[in-house]
Amino acid sequence: MSSYKRTVKVKLLDEVNAAIIGLLPEHIDYFYKHFARRPDNHFFNPKFKLGVWDGYIRYFHNTGKTYVYLLPEIIPKLKAFDYKIEVVDNRTAVGADLSHVKADHFSHILNDDDEPFVLRYYQTDSVNAAIDNGGGIIIAGTGAGKTIMNAALADIHGNADLKTITIVPSQDLIKQTKADFILWGLDAGEYSGDEKDINHTHVVSTWQALQNNPRIIQEFEVVIVDECHGLKGQVLTKLLNEYGKNIIYRYGLTGTLPKGQTDAMAVRIAVGNTVYEIPAHTLIEEGYLAKLKIDIFQLQENFKEQYQDYLAQNPEKPKTYIQFKDAYFAEYTDEKRYCQTYKERVEWIAHLIEVKRDMQLGNVFCLVDGINFGKKLAKQIPGAIFVHGKDKQKARKEIYDLFKNNDDLVVIASVQIASTGLNIKRIFNLMLIDLGKSFIRIIQTIGRGLRMDKDKEFVSVSDVCSDLKYGKKHVRERVKYYKEAKYPYQKTVVKYDE
Repeated sequence: MSSYKRTVKVKLLDEVNAAIIGLLPEHIDYFYKHFARRPDNHFFNPKFKLGVWDGYIRYFHNTGKTYVYLLPEIIPKLKAFDYKIEVVDNRTAVGADLSHVKADHFSHILNDDDEPFVLRYYQTDSVNAAIDNGGGIIIAGTGAGKTIMNAALADIHGNADLKTITIVPSQDLIKQTKADFILWGLDAGEYSGDEKDINHTHVVSTWQALQNNPRIIQEFEVVIVDECHGLKGQVLTKLLNEYGKNIIYRYGLTGTLPKGQTDAMAVRIAVGNTVYEIPAHTLIEEGYLAKLKIDIFQLQENFKEQYQDYLAQNPEKPKTYIQFKDAYFAEYTDEKRYCQTYKERVEWIAHLIEVKRDMQLGNVFCLVDGINFGKKLAKQIPGAIFVHGKDKQKARKEIYDLFKNNDDLVVIASVQIASTGLNIKRIFNLMLIDLGKSFIRIIQTIGRGLRMDKDKEFVSVSDVCSDLKYGKKHVRERVKYYKEAKYPYQKTVVKYDE
């Protein structure tokens, strides 16, 4: 006696897109709901407010269209629903025979001790895991050496006559990554605002450079996205999922993936699932990254005079002092403006930076969220240098290079240009001033200080914040991140204005 099974076709349209054809309506509805995610900020969207959008982004449509990298989750469910599966593969790319990377892959290069360069165990393991999987994400704590992992991954594919493009998050990193690739013996070029030379086996670019000529990406068989958490951006996603939809080998490297469900899904559908992970705290425990301690300085803002005026005007059932402070600034932008302009507060922060600088091995890298604030803070500190996006790339690199041979340097930088990807080893004091609650920003920023050097095994991290409404909310979020990352911290309340 034979049993009838309904057949569904799983069509692989290209390396990104797929379609499931022949599903019963109730199963279409199941996947439609199962692969729906709401962005964290969906409630701010005008369409949601008007009730014309339910707030969900869907990764399985009611037409059956979905994504290749979701199929490992979809197909077992199809089997559970008792479907017979027929696969129709319309992909045109042909895979190559790839070898594994070994520890001595770059042994022709001498390290800082004039010895042959040897890859660390996790660097070879992660690259080989990605090669075996044919793509996917490598998560390695900032400072793990992702650039050389990238180079090894690119070189293995280049040796198989495949052309690779590495997409980095900034113009600064194009030059830095290309120089590193050349140092390690790769035939590397760049596609940037300064230079457009893709006649190399390996090319380094940014999404900003590619967005004006996105079809360039179709010249490559391999794409490697450095700091791939940036795939939550629409331009980069479109580059990979539309213009680069036929690229067979797709890899991502990052120190951490986004917390937001839609941001994490955007990374997943573009480059695949995580194939290897080694967190920063493991690298610290094993001696590959610097030890750290985070000191949270919560500045107690003094609004006592304002509160007394309020009490005089509201004698019946008044707010408590804390309630009054929490309600003093209605918007975050107003609170931020106060924190960055109140004279005594800026002076206290400047003094803390000077104290850190004047310690033995006192190089300070201080990150701020605001150009005017950064400039104001730098003026308070003799010899301090402020760096931001309008400075030329060459000028910024010259400033960052000063860390190599100085012990009492103070560089204040806007977090927008300096929180990701920069390789500055001799940061002994990392300072974060009112940096908000972004998970990616905070964890990546702390990673700036974790790189080791011959005279550096420890970094002191100072997290300066306020006790106002948003300041308290943001530091609570940051503490959650510190606990999750297993970073040691302590909190001190500072009465700086009494």
